Amino acid sequence: MVAAATANIIMVKVIFLKIDNLLKNLSSIKIVLSDKKYLAGFIVLTGIIFFVLFQIQVQVIPGNDSKLQARIFGLKDWLLFAVISGLNSLFLVIQFYINQFNKIRRQAVPAASIASSIIGTSSGIFASIFGTASCSLCVSAVFGFLGVNTVLFLVNYKDIVALSAIALLLIVLITSSQRLNTVCKECRVK
Repeated sequence: MVAAATANIIMVKVIFLKIDNLLKNLSSIKIVLSDKKYLAGFIVLTGIIFFVLFQIQVQVIPGNDSKLQARIFGLKDWLLFAVISGLNSLFLVIQFYINQFNKIRRQAVPAASIASSIIGTSSGIFASIFGTASCSLCVSAVFGFLGVNTVLFLVNYKDIVALSAIALLLIVLITSSQRLNTVCKECRVK
């Protein structure tokens, strides 16, 4: 009985540490977006990424146009695109902020940082493409080269695929923003 209670206490402490770490990451995002130029960049990038994701849907389906695609989309599809666009643009703005920080401090960018940026950007693109799985027609057009079974899987599990894409974007965003927490307040980009 005592062992189970101790295990529960340890588990609660671990959960609180994870929540505290997440709040620190959110504060680093707040620091980046408190600068008006980064906030403006975030808003512009969100719009551009949203437009590109929508145009992928329009362009890959023969005979499709923007009006038809807008009518096909439901509220869930629009929200999914907005979330994916926002997370992608937030990641890109944070990466730009980190690069500016390294330039100002005249630091050589570590190879691990470059690899993290490349992996994060690739993951964001990958997640965005799989986020287009919200539309059944789009899935068959975008992923048709993978075969019928893959298309059927994506159509049947499109909600899970979309949530996985968002989870991947969140992981990339959190790991990227963790790099900002290691910098002292005086060293940050002004």
